[in-house]
Amino acid sequence: MLFQSAAYKHHTVSLFYGSSCFLLPSNPRFLRLIDDTHCLLIAQSSHETMEVYMSRIYTLDETLRGAPKKTFHLSKLGQDPLFAVDESRRLLVAYGNCEVE
Repeated sequence: MLFQSAAYKHHTVSLFYGSSCFLLPSNPRFLRLIDDTHCLLIAQSSHETMEVYMSRIYTLDETLRGAPKKTFHLSKLGQDPLFAVDESRRLLVAYGNCEVE
């Protein structure tokens, strides 16, 4: 079972899966369990970027220490982008509300 708890006072978020516990980045924006073994996490790493991580749940801690799979720039997406996942097509969609110059 997947649980998420937040301690906003200390800016940490913990993810519990079975007997495992992971400290997530301080601002997770999107967290999705995929096919019982994988986790998709999108976290805002700064005021300008969001990072996408995908890994097995039990290796999520190691994956977060490495480079992200994809980086989105908020200057192109806007400050409040929406994310959706289509597992059957293995598709991640990011929708932004930013005007392009």
